[in-house]
Amino acid sequence: MKASVIVMDYLRKKYILDALKSIKNQKGIDLNDIEVIVVKYYKDEEIDNYIKENFPNYKIINLDPNSPDRYCGSALAIGIKEASSNLIFLLDDDDMFTENKISRIFEIVKNIKYDKYLIFHKMIITHDYKGKLLKKSKYRYNNSCLVLYIKDKEKLIDYIRKIYYIIDRSLVCYFNKKIIKVDEPLTYYRRHEENLTDK
Repeated sequence: MKASVIVMDYLRKKYILDALKSIKNQKGIDLNDIEVIVVKYYKDEEIDNYIKENFPNYKIINLDPNSPDRYCGSALAIGIKEASSNLIFLLDDDDMFTENKISRIFEIVKNIKYDKYLIFHKMIITHDYKGKLLKKSKYRYNNSCLVLYIKDKEKLIDYIRKIYYIIDRSLVCYFNKKIIKVDEPLTYYRRHEENLTDK
């Protein structure tokens, strides 16, 4: 099974290598089947070299930080347009996948018959600098807890590029009744001062 992972930048450069390493460290999958698409608003040699050296299939998209189109929906729309797979994982720059996330989702999607759907799952909340587990959340989710399966990419792109903030809730609305809840925590959500949802 193949999939794309879109890593979204929110100008939190100090965390993104941890996010990328969490993809690299996935168990039970072949990284040749995973396309990593990094959409970011800066150029960084260390980050770009890590991507090139660790992922056989990757795309690095450096957007203009001064563009008037710099908002969440437009950046995600660009990532979705570049994705070569219908199965798309989302990962914010400050979050991390658990080691079994992709393999577990691969198991789940084998039994789904919808032509489009959204999967969301629980998260594990961790502290910024201590890396300490704070708590497991009951169906609290963000972008990094979402997996999309889409055949009509253009329709979703047209919808999502109009969203400035709160993409996760907008995607839940878009997929409406074709939503699968997974009662497992498969993403580490990092609580820190730069995270708007913690304010």
